[in-house]
Amino acid sequence: MPGISCDKLDYYSAKMHVEKLFGFFYCDAISPKDSYLGLLPYRTKSVLKSPLGSWTAWYFSEELKFASANGYKIKVLKGYFFKKQSNVFNTYVEKLYEIK
Repeated sequence: MPGISCDKLDYYSAKMHVEKLFGFFYCDAISPKDSYLGLLPYRTKSVLKSPLGSWTAWYFSEELKFASANGYKIKVLKGYFFKKQSNVFNTYVEKLYEIK
């Protein structure tokens, strides 16, 4: 879980740098022509796809950073920015432990 507070990003026209993102984003992805394995899988109603070529799907920012470092072109369309937080569930877990 990335954090508990987030900001919504509506359709964005300028180029965003994937390295500065943290959260979940809907984006256009284009794989390199020499790829033999798709690095950004996504699920349809019936199957998990690891496509090559170009497509649009939702991804976590860390997946996008990995794909970008391996030659993928990523264009962010919209998404949700999260503020990085540690121990998001500490209070919840402590409360459950008390109940136990």
